[in-house]
Amino acid sequence: MGGDDARLLEELPGARDNVLSACAKLDPAVVPVELTALVGSVRAAVHERRKKGELAPAMYYPYIRYKLSDFSYGEGGVVAHALAMERFARPDWSYAGSKIVADVHDTVEFTAAAAALARMALEADSIDTHLSNFVMRVAAALAGADVGEAELATESKRLLKLISAGPEAYGVKVELVGLVLLTPEIDLPDIVIRRPRREDFEREELDLPYRRGQVRLPLPGAIAELRPPYPNQGLHSRVARLLTMLRLFVVAGVRHRGYLIDWGPSISGGNSTSWHPGDDDAPSLTASIGEQEAARLRRFWEAVAPVLPPELYEAPPKTVNHTFVAYERYCSALERNNVFEERVANAVMGLEALFLDENQGGAYRCRLRVARAMANLGEAPRHVFDLLADAYKARNCFAHGERLSAEAAAKMKSTYGDRERIYLDTLQFLRKGLVSRILSRMPKKELIRAIDGSLVDPACAKAPGDAFQQAGAVV
Repeated sequence: MGGDDARLLEELPGARDNVLSACAKLDPAVVPVELTALVGSVRAAVHERRKKGELAPAMYYPYIRYKLSDFSYGEGGVVAHALAMERFARPDWSYAGSKIVADVHDTVEFTAAAAALARMALEADSIDTHLSNFVMRVAAALAGADVGEAELATESKRLLKLISAGPEAYGVKVELVGLVLLTPEIDLPDIVIRRPRREDFEREELDLPYRRGQVRLPLPGAIAELRPPYPNQGLHSRVARLLTMLRLFVVAGVRHRGYLIDWGPSISGGNSTSWHPGDDDAPSLTASIGEQEAARLRRFWEAVAPVLPPELYEAPPKTVNHTFVAYERYCSALERNNVFEERVANAVMGLEALFLDENQGGAYRCRLRVARAMANLGEAPRHVFDLLADAYKARNCFAHGERLSAEAAAKMKSTYGDRERIYLDTLQFLRKGLVSRILSRMPKKELIRAIDGSLVDPACAKAPGDAFQQAGAVV
């Protein structure tokens, strides 16, 4: 129906009755005729008030337009300079739209549309509020510009999705730091991770204090696009799950600067978006993913994602166990990029959470068990055992409020080329231990017994090997 819908309903015999007696069983993908008739009434009401000169913008909202130059992507991530920001204003017609809500709220068309929507709504009590907001948006758009039937139909379908609480299909782009892609994109079961593009940042948005500076340099190293549909709730948990998966795949301080929800074309022009801020701090460690790593990431995702414990990404966690403690220590070691001894201590304590259950004299046992476990995961057990001896020296210094002596630090540098190798390798052991624990789901005490048994009886070597077999293919 077009701009003369209201007049036609009055002039055509029986037209109003036909509209109001539409079928009771409605398809959320099809706009009911009652809602279309209401849109026609809104258009007519806007036209009438326009003729009387009663509609005007109540205020002008500040907007900002971002523009980049010298945009490129290399082995170090995004290279971009000269971020230009142009400010301008757009009229706000919301107050004009509220006048139209008052005009049509008590009409037959509004009542009929409300009754039709109530038959498909999850919560019928909220229909009046949803429909009033819908009328205000449509009226505000019509008051400010000539809006076509396609845009009105899109807005109507958006209302139907909202009230039926069905799955959403909006776009979500997560800005990731701590990750550089040496391949254009990685296609995963429920997500695509790709290189950023210029159009990800050259856009227009409201210039409000809580949003200002959303596009800023340096730009993120990767963009994650979550695949629809999405549940109406739990999007932040899904983003947190993404970060957990990436951190378990590679030793890197992967975090998000924020994520942008693109709700699609706005009835008033452009796209309707909302920004959810994340962590602005620079990553402590950055990792690169090339073609070979991308293939392994796909295998990793298929194996780990279905069994990832919710306590590793939900906030607050419902379960606190040794896996949760080990992962928290892993994250602390990644994020606190300051004192060497503290970072190593966190990594060692994460390993202890997985491989130690004794209260005293555990350092040697932990080193032995981790070396035995890592032998199944591509690590040289002697290297693991010896390196953890130095890691424990750093850990004990931190626990006693001390720093490594100059002599000890020099010896570590001589042995490993760079003492940071102790920190990075210990984190790698912890990452592999976490993935193994998640995939095997063998109780901690049972795993420790299997490892200890294999150390004294070669006939028992198969048990711990089985526990690490699945992880060995993906870590």
